[in-house]
Amino acid sequence: MTMEAEFGKDVANFVRRDSYVDDGVKSVPTIEEAVHIIDNTKEMLRRGGLRLHKFLSSSKNVLQNMPLADRAQGLKDIDVLQDQLPVERALGVQWCIESDTFQFRITLNDRPLTRRGVLSTLCSVYDPLGFIAPFILVGKQILQQMCKDKTDWDSPLSDDLSARWLRWRLDLNNLKDLKVNRCLKPSDFGETVSVELHHFSDASTQGYGQCSYVRLVNTDGRIHCALVMGKARVIPLKPITIPRSELVAALVSVRMSSMLIRELDYMDRAFLWETDPLASCDTQSVPSLSFKDPEVKKAQVFETATTPVEEKPLIDRLDAFSDWQRAKKAVALCLKEIEYLHTAEASHSCDSKQKVCLKSSSSLCGLDPFLDDNGILRVSGRIKHGDFDASVKHPIILPRKSHVTKLVIRHYHERVEHQGRGITTGEIRANGFWIVGCSSAVSSYISKCVTCLKLRGITQGQRMADLPADRLSPEPPFTYSGVDFFGPFYIKEGRKELKRYGVIFTCMSSRAIHVETANSLDTSSFINALRRFLAIRGPVRQLRSDRGTNLVGAEHELREELEGLDDYQL
Repeated sequence: MTMEAEFGKDVANFVRRDSYVDDGVKSVPTIEEAVHIIDNTKEMLRRGGLRLHKFLSSSKNVLQNMPLADRAQGLKDIDVLQDQLPVERALGVQWCIESDTFQFRITLNDRPLTRRGVLSTLCSVYDPLGFIAPFILVGKQILQQMCKDKTDWDSPLSDDLSARWLRWRLDLNNLKDLKVNRCLKPSDFGETVSVELHHFSDASTQGYGQCSYVRLVNTDGRIHCALVMGKARVIPLKPITIPRSELVAALVSVRMSSMLIRELDYMDRAFLWETDPLASCDTQSVPSLSFKDPEVKKAQVFETATTPVEEKPLIDRLDAFSDWQRAKKAVALCLKEIEYLHTAEASHSCDSKQKVCLKSSSSLCGLDPFLDDNGILRVSGRIKHGDFDASVKHPIILPRKSHVTKLVIRHYHERVEHQGRGITTGEIRANGFWIVGCSSAVSSYISKCVTCLKLRGITQGQRMADLPADRLSPEPPFTYSGVDFFGPFYIKEGRKELKRYGVIFTCMSSRAIHVETANSLDTSSFINALRRFLAIRGPVRQLRSDRGTNLVGAEHELREELEGLDDYQL
């Protein structure tokens, strides 16, 4: 506050509001104000150990009054009064200092016609103020169509999209001719008496957007309008209705209005315009508008009425809770007596008893119940003088069928890590609750507990497939057979230890078996074993196997030999 009082509020606001990291942007109406802010800001930051330099200005007089060492790099080697000022960047936006306009110079690299190349080209165009938002929207629509078609990142574009993209990319070179005045107010406009912001929004099936204009009126009644900012976005891939899109566009306008009013201090009023209803941020007056305009539609207002709802008792409101701890906290907050439940459950002495008259057929007669000072029904018992907690000596009685009882059972069942009925029941009673019919109530809850069903559920059996026809056909033995290898078995031949394998043939209908030996697992050993099997058991109509490599090889060899036979000679 000391420096703000010394150097002025305008200097402090420049550092506080108009600076971004190590860059600062400020626009003032006169040269004297600009020189004043520069000199005082440099001095204020110098006291903090910071040097402020690399200044740019659209006014050559301001640059002339500035030391050469404090100018920007591109202005040190030129005569600011005679030479033409260069094009510099201000927060990423190209700014022609000589004409005081914003320009666009896009450098197009040779990128492939793929989804990756399209995205890279779109991201290379930097337009934070939305001056070319309608043009960029066309490129975004092409990229969105590629996403909708699920085009790979490096796959070439389709013929239709490729032609659209090449036309858009060719028009990108024409942006160098576009110039937008940096100053919203003309230099010869004079004194301004009214400043208004007008925000226009609209939407279609292809996209939605908004643009913000400033409307200036001077003392002579002259009016000047200038574009401040714009936004354009594509419609989401998930289809939405046009009215909803227009509401989204109106929401963007509201957010832009709030931001611009916050950043531009001299705004008097702001107006929001959209295609259907007319909305205004100014409640006193709006511009005249003819309702014969087809873009303006009448709005209908419907009146609604509310009826008071009968409040439920506190015990009925607990049905909305599924957790015992949350229910206790809610009751404690509603009653504003957080220690009430702790007293009722743990530390109440229960010396003052009020006996309860019950019918002899009641299930509570054996518990000798009584009401304590808080009106809670408790078990009497005979352990009053025991060295136990009050909740253990006189537990609270809960009915079997109650939502509160269900919450208590769930809480202590989860507390004992989903143990069985006995452990859960013991935990409930150890914490001062006596549920009428506790065992059956706990068993009923455990039978419906999802976690317990997963942990204790019966394993599902595998349903067997139907038997094939060859298993049910009454044919002679080994007409339909199956074959497989087993082993190896180690035998000695002299001093050598060799491997031998077994070949088992089984009848598919009678389950009879035939065993042969094989010297190895190759195709020739299996063919020899098959020949011995056929010589003993007779011909086989079908032979099933697990399609091992030796079995498949034997099938190929036998099929080739069969095809090589001369049917005429046979």
